[in-house]
Amino acid sequence: MRLNLVICFVAAAFVLAVGSPSTAIAAERKTSTVYAALDHPANLQALTDRVAHVVQVEVTEIKTVARPLPVIGGTDVWTEIRGHVTATAKGSLRVGQSIVCLQHAGKLETNDEIVELLGEIAISTPGEYVVFLNWNAALGSYVVVSSDGIYSVRQGILHPLGWAPVSEQQSGRSVSILFDDVRRRVRESIEK
Repeated sequence: MRLNLVICFVAAAFVLAVGSPSTAIAAERKTSTVYAALDHPANLQALTDRVAHVVQVEVTEIKTVARPLPVIGGTDVWTEIRGHVTATAKGSLRVGQSIVCLQHAGKLETNDEIVELLGEIAISTPGEYVVFLNWNAALGSYVVVSSDGIYSVRQGILHPLGWAPVSEQQSGRSVSILFDDVRRRVRESIEK
């Protein structure tokens, strides 16, 4: 009986001192913070010019994934977004096409480390989004240009995830007006 009390006392003291056994394990993990290289486009023209695809996507699955940093070592964090294209304003992606794209954002916890990318707001819930994408051959995936190139769509209205002026300028616009504007800008740049 006395041995059980001593073990309980030691366990209680450990929890009070550290928080819990899982807290102690988490405290031993390496914490890495990665800051996104934020290069905010000045306006919608600059944002449209910088990407190959502007599409509306019904996002059905979201998960955080780790990718190694081959040159400098360590881990990089990406949010993997799966869904299907529901409308296209620019590029060759077709309506109904399944798509997987990466967003350079998120937080990932493993047994060894906690890696968090600061400065970018990750897509966190399924639903309709307008995304500005490029193909990244090194990653073998479409990549969202930045949080300035992500807009949640609710009842046909854009709600930016980004916070730069270009994002705020699109806030409250309808998807159809944005897509007409993007298509016009693409036509004008081809005609030049």
